[in-house]
Amino acid sequence: MLAKQIVISAAGVLLIILLYNLPKYVVENDKEEAESQIMQSSGEQPATAHELSDGFKSDIIYWKSQLNTGISENYFIFADSLVSTYLNMGFIDSAVWVAEQAYALGDQGKAFAGETYYKAFSFAPDVDRANEYAEKTRETLGEILEENPNDLDAKTKIAMTYVSSSNPMRGILMLREVVEEDPANREAIYNLGILSMQSGQYDKAVERFEKLVSLDDSDVQANFYLGLSYLEVGDKDKAREALMKVKELDDDPTVQTTVDGYLNEIEN
Repeated sequence: MLAKQIVISAAGVLLIILLYNLPKYVVENDKEEAESQIMQSSGEQPATAHELSDGFKSDIIYWKSQLNTGISENYFIFADSLVSTYLNMGFIDSAVWVAEQAYALGDQGKAFAGETYYKAFSFAPDVDRANEYAEKTRETLGEILEENPNDLDAKTKIAMTYVSSSNPMRGILMLREVVEEDPANREAIYNLGILSMQSGQYDKAVERFEKLVSLDDSDVQANFYLGLSYLEVGDKDKAREALMKVKELDDDPTVQTTVDGYLNEIEN
């Protein structure tokens, strides 16, 4: 099925990225240690690893130096930049280390830590790591949700950690609760739409993505998955319309080629 093919293809690309970005333990204290750790990057020849990571290495040294100046009003801006740099390099454990330092810094620190754990969960290269970071996400954001039951962002992220667990229905029910409380919650609606596609419930997927498009008709992902969902339920005219919308919204050559492939199948 076309929608299943795109989901499987995306998962395959993600796996390749995750394998390439295996965690590299670089919670370094100075430039020399950073260089040493990066040079030992898994699976890379030393020269290549050094060349690829020069810019990132400078960013790490800079953002850590800013954090080392102590707590200030910009602390979480610096911390977020450091986490983003680590994750872009695949240094997931180092990003988690930043979260652990921030956790003790009041409510903002707890929220920052929970968000970082969730990102680590999303980037995890294997099931064991994913489970570990999912648990940290649930513990940290769970504390926030307990204090503020109306924090739907925290609830949505916790729900997504359950979706990939041994109790996925718990996560799905939580996402539905979020949408009931906030019918315009785009993240929860999007995730429910993707889950509907993965389970072959394309009629439900159509409803979810139609809702997203009604909230924002310039949402490329929503239009794309809406087009695939229409295709799966046999509505070629609406599928063509949604996919043509994607071509208008995103001129990236890869997107254009992918959409053209589906449009050609519609016409044949």
